[in-house]
Amino acid sequence: QVLSLAVRWKPHAILIEAKTSGQQLIQELKTNSDLPVIEIVPHSGKLARFYQIVPIIESGKVFLPHQAVWLNDFEYEIFMFPEARHDDQVDSTVQYLQWVRDSSSRVAALRAL
Repeated sequence: QVLSLAVRWKPHAILIEAKTSGQQLIQELKTNSDLPVIEIVPHSGKLARFYQIVPIIESGKVFLPHQAVWLNDFEYEIFMFPEARHDDQVDSTVQYLQWVRDSSSRVAALRAL
């Protein structure tokens, strides 16, 4: 499924959490494709990671479309986190926002050299 989604959306980066089944997927994709796979190693629990990116959301730097097939489910997960039954969309959003924040810091540090 990752391969078909990558063909359709042509991502610049594919973030995969390096835990359990993610480790196998990372190795498989790195070995059998030229996809831009980035291994994400979480250093804290989901709730702690969520609270780290809340300021990014509150500052208005995260934009959502006014209409999308997935929007109601996504908003429900965000607003109900961590009490919602599912949290995959929240977790992947948090990981992406942390990656962007950390990548921006690395780019700024390199520019300062």
